[in-house]
Amino acid sequence: GISHYHETLGEALQGVELEFSGLNIDFKANVGQTPYCEVQLNEEKLQEFIYAVKNYYWYQMYIDDMPIWGIVGEVDENDNSYYLWTHKKLDIGYNGNRIVDVNLTSEVKVKLEPNKKIAFTYE
Repeated sequence: GISHYHETLGEALQGVELEFSGLNIDFKANVGQTPYCEVQLNEEKLQEFIYAVKNYYWYQMYIDDMPIWGIVGEVDENDNSYYLWTHKKLDIGYNGNRIVDVNLTSEVKVKLEPNKKIAFTYE
């Protein structure tokens, strides 16, 4: 399950809720493509993801208190199709025993379609 993290008072007042992402990232470890979640798109989930993509939803994550942002998906205006970004590529910069920068690249665009099974991965 997803674990809840206690946020600061300021974040609590803004309605911020921090949850464990399910991504296990060890310090200075190179990790290949790793699955962390799979979703079967029933009608309800499909509509929720379409809503999130249509409304340009994004998410914020933290690695060692450093924020990173990612977009949920994108719309293809040509045929009005909706896509999810299903792979998170994390590039982490180090200086000795400190993380000094984190970059997130969203990859692997998957079309949202009824009854499709979608796997989410990271590296």
